[in-house]
Amino acid sequence: MTIAHDVDSNGYRDLILPLAHEDPLVQRAVMVVSALHLGNQQKQLRQQAEMGRTAILARLRQDVMGGSVENVLSASTWATLLILLVGETVTGSSDFVHLFQMLRSLMALQNGNTLGSQDLSTFLDYQRRMYVT
Repeated sequence: MTIAHDVDSNGYRDLILPLAHEDPLVQRAVMVVSALHLGNQQKQLRQQAEMGRTAILARLRQDVMGGSVENVLSASTWATLLILLVGETVTGSSDFVHLFQMLRSLMALQNGNTLGSQDLSTFLDYQRRMYVT
C-alpha cells in the first residue's frame, strides 16, 4: 500500500537520504534521529542514540573551533543540524535550544551563499525558514 504523501516530492527522501549515503556526518544524524524515535519503544536504542547525538554535536563544535569556514558552511553541516532539530521537535529534548542557537549562528555566517546543488540549497533554506523567519 502506498501512502499518498509518499508519492509526492519529499526533500528528506529525495535530497537528504542520498546526501547521507555520501556523507558520514549526515548519515550518523539520520541514524541518531531514527534511533531516538524508535527509542520510545525500544529503550536500549535511546541511550545509544543520545551518545551518538552528543558525538555529532562535539564534531560540529570541533569544526567550528577548527576555523575552516568551508567545513562549517557546508551542506553537510546544514543538513546535520536540521536533521537533529527535526529529531528534537519529535522527542522534545532539552538540546533544542542549543541546536536552535547553532542554527542562528550558522545563518549569520552563511550570508546567502548556496549549499551544494540548487535543489538541495533551496530545500535546506526552506527547512531553515521553518525554524527562523
